[in-house]
Amino acid sequence: MLFCVNLIINYFLLLACIKIHKEQRRFRRLLAGAAVGAAASFFIFLPSLNTVADIFFKIFLSIIIVYTAFGYKNKKRFVRLFATFFLVSFAFAGIMIAVWFLWEPPGLLINNSVVYFDISPILLIVSCVISYIIIMLISMFTRRKITPLNEYYIEIFLENKSVYGKAMHDTANNLCDLFSGDPVVVTDFDFIKALIKVPALATFKNTHSPPDNIDVDNFRLIPYTTVSKSGFLPAFRPDCIILTSGGKTVKIKNVLIAVSREPLESNALIGNEVAAFIE
Repeated sequence: MLFCVNLIINYFLLLACIKIHKEQRRFRRLLAGAAVGAAASFFIFLPSLNTVADIFFKIFLSIIIVYTAFGYKNKKRFVRLFATFFLVSFAFAGIMIAVWFLWEPPGLLINNSVVYFDISPILLIVSCVISYIIIMLISMFTRRKITPLNEYYIEIFLENKSVYGKAMHDTANNLCDLFSGDPVVVTDFDFIKALIKVPALATFKNTHSPPDNIDVDNFRLIPYTTVSKSGFLPAFRPDCIILTSGGKTVKIKNVLIAVSREPLESNALIGNEVAAFIE
């Protein structure tokens, strides 16, 4: 019960971080991060730590949980997610301590920042859902909104070749690779075809199913859904991309390039996660 209680609590805390920062939801990684926090709940059996040691323990544990749940793509993103998770979990612990001191409910135990509820699983789940909804309502008024900039320019590199053109921030583009969780940039076929090897051109232009054999590295099919249809976009992993906007330039490696079979309004469409690198 101790493990399950903290697994659910940590999962909802991580889910709150995703909603606040509009990150991609990756169930397995979130569950793994929550499991790390749940395993650390057994520290409740150790002698009580002093205030300084308790804070350092909480910081160290938060770093491990955030790294497990979200990975490390760049310093700015990691610090942002760590700070959010640390503050949200610290606030949760503070609320529980306040409840403990004010009402002294039976079955509530707190030690070394670990919370244990001796309550039924159903009541626990309902309480977590209600808390999650409250956090989301608060985040609607406090979270940082990504405002699309006026112009973006993108350069995509693959095997000593590159293409350069304009990109558009599509806030509805939440595509990611199911294997790595990396974000996906959608490009126009005519824009990207100079990078694609000749034997693969037909596949990238017309494919609707995985090819049996294709001469391209790291080939992927990215599932997508729009209001009117759904399907797959052929994609590959470039060496890197360089994104420029508002006088800023960033180099991004952990990204995939998907090829649209239909003309786009711009050479490429970037989503919120890619835009966050430069905004």
